[in-house]
Amino acid sequence: MNMIDFLPLISGAIGGAASVGAFKGPIKTLEDLWYINYGYPATEKAAKLRELQELNVKMYADNIAEEMSKIKPDKVHEPALNIMGPALEASKYYIGTEEMRNMFSKLLASSMNEEKDLVLHNSFVEIIKQLSSVDAENLDIMNKSNAAPVAEIRVSNIAHSGYQTIHNNFFPTNSKTSDTQVVSASLDNLQRLGLISISYDKSIIPKDGVDPYYDIENAPFLQMLNTAFEQAKKIGIDKIPWLEQYQNFDKAYAAKGIIELTQFGKNFCSTCIS
Repeated sequence: MNMIDFLPLISGAIGGAASVGAFKGPIKTLEDLWYINYGYPATEKAAKLRELQELNVKMYADNIAEEMSKIKPDKVHEPALNIMGPALEASKYYIGTEEMRNMFSKLLASSMNEEKDLVLHNSFVEIIKQLSSVDAENLDIMNKSNAAPVAEIRVSNIAHSGYQTIHNNFFPTNSKTSDTQVVSASLDNLQRLGLISISYDKSIIPKDGVDPYYDIENAPFLQMLNTAFEQAKKIGIDKIPWLEQYQNFDKAYAAKGIIELTQFGKNFCSTCIS
């Protein structure tokens, strides 16, 4: 695997401007650390895997160059080694997906950007390692809005004295992932990492006549449940086998909630997502 020369990449990314000189010192540090982490051939025995790894490394280098080109030349400084070192070491196991490459690329560039010094945090390397592609999708949504509607899908019992939650963190705003349970688990993970907070004690107020919970309350999943409950009242719940697990219940509804980025989450997004 050949050594990556970042100077031409950066020069090309910013159009060969004279200000590229501001990047020379940080680029040399990056190249030295890059060589330590990526300068030797991959150890995979299969040629296909070697080729794939080399392709991923090249795309990773291009991504880093692109992100570095966005830094104002007068804001470039020597990289924070406590960020860049661990990030390069960790990222070689995660650059197989576009989302992970992008996050690590932005983090590495941020480590050389004076404007990111106050929001940069050592833990961001470990956080990226604990994220999935679905987590990245959800963070991208949150980064664009700061707050988003979410709901618990509940069924109320026949006596109307209680309820049972049958779907946590129902979040149809993420239309890229069709499995709503996977999306729900992703939100649990983002909350565990301290990036978001989820509350069902408050909700988003409609604005300009737009109901932020429309997609939730009109979700096919919810409508199907209530249609089945109405049928069960007429023909008996035993005639709808899959509904028998809810035989003591007679209505499904969405308990409105809100997802918000924490301040820590905002800092992470401004460093690794934006």
